[in-house]
Amino acid sequence: MVSGKGARNKGLNFEREIAKQLREENIFPNAKRHLESQLSECKGFDLDHTGNLKIQLKRNKKYCSISKLQEVQTEQGDIPMLLSKGDHMEPVAVLYWKDFLRIIKDIGEVYE
Repeated sequence: MVSGKGARNKGLNFEREIAKQLREENIFPNAKRHLESQLSECKGFDLDHTGNLKIQLKRNKKYCSISKLQEVQTEQGDIPMLLSKGDHMEPVAVLYWKDFLRIIKDIGEVYE
């Protein structure tokens, strides 16, 4: 069992790992952890410089509930996304269907 501090570190390491992957894949070259020093700054997403994707990351023993997606605060044009990883499991991305269609449409236009 992971203690409170261990669970927090697991989450922070997951945030660093995902930001690094996004930079290395040159998807979001400036991606970094969203640092919040006060509760009033809490926007429900964990990464900065990810375009209009507002990504909430959850790293637990098991996948988290998809209802966590509702915690992400967005503005016009933003796409909230939840990335959840359980122990010994692949990360899973969750987003609203309308946003998925928007992304697929953009990809389709590139390849037409």
